[in-house]
Amino acid sequence: MKAVEKVKPDLDAIQPEKTLTGAVKGVTVEQVKELKAAVIRGAAAEQKVRELKVENQQLQQKIPSMKEKLKEAQERKRLENENRQLKVQVEYLEKDLSWERGISARLQEGIGAVLDFLDQHLPEQFRPLVEKARELLPVPEVQQPEREQERGHTWGGMEL
Repeated sequence: MKAVEKVKPDLDAIQPEKTLTGAVKGVTVEQVKELKAAVIRGAAAEQKVRELKVENQQLQQKIPSMKEKLKEAQERKRLENENRQLKVQVEYLEKDLSWERGISARLQEGIGAVLDFLDQHLPEQFRPLVEKARELLPVPEVQQPEREQERGHTWGGMEL
C-alpha cells in the first residue's frame, strides 16, 4: 500500500498525449520507469499473496492432523503416567506379598513344630488327631514369582 501511495501523486502528474505519429508526449522517461517499477512491485505483491494463500490453505489442512497428533501425545503421556503409577503399586504389592509369604512360612513352621512336639509327647491314642491336623495344613510349596506365560502354543496340555 505504501508503494501505491508513493506512486499515486506521480500518476496524477502523468498526462500523456498521443501525437499524430503515434508517439506519446507529456510523459518523462523517469515517470515511465516509476510506472514500470510500480507494476513490477504490484505483480510481485499479487504473487506473494497467492503464495501465502496457498501456504495458508496447506496449513489449514494440517490442523486436524496436528490436533490428532497432539491428542495422541496427550493420551500417550497419560498412559505413561498411569503405567509409572502401576509399576510403583506393583512394587509395593510385591514387597507386601513377600512379607506376607514370610509370615505364612514362619507360621507353618511353628505349627509344624507344635505338631511334631505333640506327636512326640501325646499318648498313642491322640496321634491320629495330630495326623488329621497335619492333613489340614497346606502342603508347603516353593513360592516363585509368577512370570508371564510364554507365547507358546499348547495342545492338550503339551507345549509345542
